[in-house]
Amino acid sequence: MRRLAKMFWLAIFAVTSVSFVFGASASQNLNLPEGGRDAVVEDDTDPEVTDRVARISFVSGDVKIRRVGSEDWEKAVLNLPLIEGDQIATGDDARVEIQLNSYSHIRLDQNAFLKFSTLKYDGIAVSLSQGTMAVRVTDLEKSGGFFEIDAPNTTVAIQKAGSYRIDAGQSGDQDLRVSVGSGEARVYSADAGFTLKRGRAARIFIDGPNAGEWETLDVARVSDDFDSWSQDRDATIAKRLSNAYYDKYYDQDIYGADDLNGYGDWVHTSNYGYVWQPYNTSISNYADWSPYRYGHWRWLGAYGWTWVNDEPWGWATYHHGRWIYHNGRWVWAPYGYYRQRRSWWSPAMVVINIISTNVYWYPLPYNCHFYGWNHRPRGGGWGGNNNGNGNGNGNGTTRGPWVGPPIRVPGGGGSTTGQIDPNAKGGGRLNPGDTPPIGVITVSEDDFGRTAKGGRRAPDFIAKEILTKDPAEISNVRLPDPTERKRPLDREIVATKPRFEPTTKIGAAERQNDKPLDQELRQKRIYGERSPVVIGDRKPVQVQNGEQTDKRPTGAVERQKPVKRDDTTVITREPVYTPQEKPRERQPRPEVVPEYKPPVRQSPKQDPPVYSPPIRQEPRKDPPTRQPPTRNDPPTKSEPKPTDKPSRQPDSDRKKDNR
Repeated sequence: MRRLAKMFWLAIFAVTSVSFVFGASASQNLNLPEGGRDAVVEDDTDPEVTDRVARISFVSGDVKIRRVGSEDWEKAVLNLPLIEGDQIATGDDARVEIQLNSYSHIRLDQNAFLKFSTLKYDGIAVSLSQGTMAVRVTDLEKSGGFFEIDAPNTTVAIQKAGSYRIDAGQSGDQDLRVSVGSGEARVYSADAGFTLKRGRAARIFIDGPNAGEWETLDVARVSDDFDSWSQDRDATIAKRLSNAYYDKYYDQDIYGADDLNGYGDWVHTSNYGYVWQPYNTSISNYADWSPYRYGHWRWLGAYGWTWVNDEPWGWATYHHGRWIYHNGRWVWAPYGYYRQRRSWWSPAMVVINIISTNVYWYPLPYNCHFYGWNHRPRGGGWGGNNNGNGNGNGNGTTRGPWVGPPIRVPGGGGSTTGQIDPNAKGGGRLNPGDTPPIGVITVSEDDFGRTAKGGRRAPDFIAKEILTKDPAEISNVRLPDPTERKRPLDREIVATKPRFEPTTKIGAAERQNDKPLDQELRQKRIYGERSPVVIGDRKPVQVQNGEQTDKRPTGAVERQKPVKRDDTTVITREPVYTPQEKPRERQPRPEVVPEYKPPVRQSPKQDPPVYSPPIRQEPRKDPPTRQPPTRNDPPTKSEPKPTDKPSRQPDSDRKKDNR
């Protein structure tokens, strides 16, 4: 009997051992933590909304924002998220910087007006109605498939990574300027287009007698204080990126994580690999600091209620990953135990509950699904739909398999990509009960989304009661609708309407969809709907009979060949009449009798006589010819020549007269 019992227990032990080994092997092959498939599915489920989001990374002075679909203007603050359709206006002596990702920034000078016409993962298009804007694109592929800027009657299509500046001027100006510090851009006006390369600028006439014309300038001629400020910001960001931990502790999709430099340390945990914990000096300015306490809630289009933090370093930590309470301190883990997808932006990873007239929330732990408490005004789940952009790249296609940064295995035994040591303990699971009561924050329903003041700690007994509930049990919570506020927005949020709103035509052509205008404008404005001439590789010129046999093509576009027509074909054109008209009857032309006009007698034109004095001419006298005498002839006495003067009398005769 004892032998049978012993054999029975040995069999049970063998079956248990086989099951344990098989289960451990299967769990290891599937990379599943403790909790099985459900834990992975809960942490790695793609959100319903994957619209692209930008943020305000620097703000100074009076900067205002109007959300898409709203008529109210709000004050812009640091770390405020922006989505497609939002508009931004800057006042006097104001400047703002907008971060699109880790490699792209937009900066606005004072008295500027900007709108995000398109903000997708595959392209960006902004509309600058007035003012000055600077754009820095370090990697065009990482910033999106295209980047275009619409200005009054002008469109600028960025072709290469670099720095660009657009001076749209103010209302009533007849020209604007486009400068390319580095890179290359194509500029289109109302009826023309040209390419602008690095170190060059162009002045485009948008109104007046010279509308549509342009002239090139030197970039140095448009340098000012705004350029100096932009260059200082570029240097600051470049230094911060050089010390960042992209593709090591966090991936490229968690842009803004480089802000954590200098505010905390990265420490290793057995459950989550490397996590970030803030320095005591980073949170000492906040009394009884805890995550999601110092900040306020704003409404953000499809995302709904969104958390806007006060900490200068908190952008990445409040919209990616989770906050967990580890060894008596709050730390931020960018990922769960396993990562099988890219990092998606979220409005706030919290658990929300409403008791009586107060709203309570605390950081959402890992392995707890994010439920749709953030409904849109017209119903539907959190954020509604995903805007038809598939996995968030805006073109209906997937981004491909995502490979996360490596997580170092404890003990220095190498590293893995997207997974952790399967022999590690704990499995990375946290329950709501692991969150301390000090992490529960509350605010009244009337102040929720209305004021910019931070929340307060919930009473201890209420916090413990909330933490004992399963987040799935309170998933039916619905936050108040922003259109149904009992009180208006606080003065710290509401802003006055800007003095200027766009009235002129923006862009070289009207945008009909989210597609770029570059190729369409290039074909129409530059090529005139004709195919450009493609010049192949140069070959040595071959000459035969004194003529080149392979002539290089000439012209910018191909000319259309004339259509040959048969000369015998007679082309007749029949008159076309509308049904209401009748053909006119041909009327005979009236006979025209020429009017008799007597001829006009014209006297011949005579020139007036010209007087010329007579010329006195004397008869020409020939000199006398002298004949030599001959010997036979007797000498002859020559007669005296007659003279006009009287002959001289002899002296004897004169004496007689004197007597």
